[in-house]
Amino acid sequence: MERDEAIATNRIQRGTPVAYRWQDTDRDILNPASQPALLFHGHPGRITDPTLQHVQVDWVGLEDEPASFAVGFCPTTVDGGWAGPTVPGLAEISEDEFRVRKQRIESGQRPLP
Repeated sequence: MERDEAIATNRIQRGTPVAYRWQDTDRDILNPASQPALLFHGHPGRITDPTLQHVQVDWVGLEDEPASFAVGFCPTTVDGGWAGPTVPGLAEISEDEFRVRKQRIESGQRPLP
């Protein structure tokens, strides 16, 4: 799998480790003391709600921020009740990659070098 390739909708399930694929953002990070202060491209998290119309992710270090519990990700299309092939904002990552990225955030670094 390419680095940060969009996750297939048939791989969406609770607990799956994923990475954020879009540009860095502070949107939905409300507490100025939150660390990290941004949701970074490559930021690791785990799917907490696999509902395809609004996939939710608990992002490392941002568990108490709306970015984790109020923001959702959707497949490329939802046509006639059928979801598109991928969720473009999320990439599936391995447990090992999740652990490496999590450790980088916890040590004050960006998840990707």
